[in-house]
Amino acid sequence: MKALILSTPKPDRLEFDTQRFAALAATLNRGGISARHCFVNSTEQLLELLNTERPDIVYSADYFIYDADKRQTNIHQTLKELRIPFIGSDPAALDLVLSKSALKKVWKQQNVPTPAYFVLKKGENEKATLEAVIQTADYPYILKPNKEGNSRGLDESSIVFD
Repeated sequence: MKALILSTPKPDRLEFDTQRFAALAATLNRGGISARHCFVNSTEQLLELLNTERPDIVYSADYFIYDADKRQTNIHQTLKELRIPFIGSDPAALDLVLSKSALKKVWKQQNVPTPAYFVLKKGENEKATLEAVIQTADYPYILKPNKEGNSRGLDESSIVFD
């Protein structure tokens, strides 16, 4: 079995990620799985790599990369479309858990009880939007980056009382 481990290079973590994923590949190799780690920067690079390597299974440490038009692409969706087995969640599930506002929208459509929320985006008349929220606020709020998974971006200062 041939496994491909993918990650996107982050300048401040190159050495760390290189060592981390090399250790993972070495462990898999000791277990009889031919494994290799590769950094990918773009959808085009991903497609070329998959065509060259022809893995039996893929593990991607990151969920998104960018195409030639700088649009975000879900790596798991690309793998699913190409019918390449991968380790991890279904692309639709990943999109929901990584976008809190998308998940809240689905919950509301499905009549799942969920606290009120709002999304404040830069450059979209944020001051007026924020003023409107302040006028109708039902504190406390939890302030969280919309596109972060798990509890990234949350700490004690994330609870907003005014």
